[in-house]
Amino acid sequence: MLIAIFCVAFVTTNIVTIKNFRSGLFGGLTVPCGVIIYPVVFILTSVIADTYGESTAQKPFFLK
Repeated sequence: MLIAIFCVAFVTTNIVTIKNFRSGLFGGLTVPCGVIIYPVVFILTSVIADTYGESTAQKPFFLK
């Protein structure tokens, strides 16, 4: 289940990263939407690696 969530977040990041939004927090700075979702992908990779080990954490990248 955790790997499925990772895959969905990873694909979503790659799709929405081309879209931009204007942030109200940093004086109207325009940033890609992937900036919001990518930290979720990073945290999921870390959780998978810590919970199941390095070899399992690499499996989502080598789907066959």
